[in-house]
Amino acid sequence: MLERQSEVFLSEVGYNAEIKLGALIDKFQDIGWIHTQSILQKLPKLNANIGFFVSDQKVQILKPTFLSDKLIIQSFITNANRRKFTRLVKIFNNINNLLATQIENAFAVDLLTGKLASLPKDFPASKIIDQNIKCPILRNKVQPPLTANAKMQQYTVLGRDIDNYNHMNNARYLDLISERVNQIKEITVNYVKPAKEGMILDIARELVDHKVFYKFMNQKQLLAKIQIILE
Repeated sequence: MLERQSEVFLSEVGYNAEIKLGALIDKFQDIGWIHTQSILQKLPKLNANIGFFVSDQKVQILKPTFLSDKLIIQSFITNANRRKFTRLVKIFNNINNLLATQIENAFAVDLLTGKLASLPKDFPASKIIDQNIKCPILRNKVQPPLTANAKMQQYTVLGRDIDNYNHMNNARYLDLISERVNQIKEITVNYVKPAKEGMILDIARELVDHKVFYKFMNQKQLLAKIQIILE
């Protein structure tokens, strides 16, 4: 387990001093990246071309987070093999109230080819698992409704959206939806293909009962799917 303290800054909140959804996802991503790097430093050196691509994430929001809130963020690896890590991240306030959780799957990829990769046969995957914490296996597949009622918008991927892996940062997808943190009970994202700088994203939004679905497309290629369960 890795634990870090953080704070909600002015640049991360909206007009109501509540953290924006993309900024919340950034909190999860930052601790996840730090945790991964700390683990890899203690293990046999990997090929420099190997990176990790988050394919799925599920976030549950228990309480909104506001400007200047002091946070404690914990990251756990709950499952690992030569191809995939599963991570659980928890965010608490400074009086130990649980604010939000995230489960994510990250696959090893070859950064040169963009294809899935396998870590070496002697990679000690079992040693990085936090044995004292359990969480359900993440198998949530988003299934947007097949109707013609979706509201459409477009967005062009900018240089500032690109991360170290040369594709649009996962948190930027969450900046492009209209729901606020205090409206959301749970959000699940399936990342299918990376979005590159200059791509035009066709974003479809549809409300069905108490759920909102988003699809991110580039021409006819599906890039990501989001399901939001509203409060």
